[in-house]
Amino acid sequence: SSVHPEHLPAVLKRRLPPEPTTAVCERLAARGVRCVNPLPALLVAKESGEAVYYPQDTHWTQAGGRVAYTELANELRAVLPGWE
Repeated sequence: SSVHPEHLPAVLKRRLPPEPTTAVCERLAARGVRCVNPLPALLVAKESGEAVYYPQDTHWTQAGGRVAYTELANELRAVLPGWE
């Protein structure tokens, strides 16, 4: 619902559920815990035309998985110098 609200039924579009990942990451950050949130990168990939989710499914496509993996790898590089 956060990446493809346009595919939701009209009744759900009027009242989108809150996006939980951002809120969880914000709460963790307030406690000093790092969190990887792939949502912003998934939205950028979607806007560039990549299919990051399968139609009518909650699973990432290979492109979506690559986007999420890249976000995780970038975070690991930030906390583990030399990690490849």
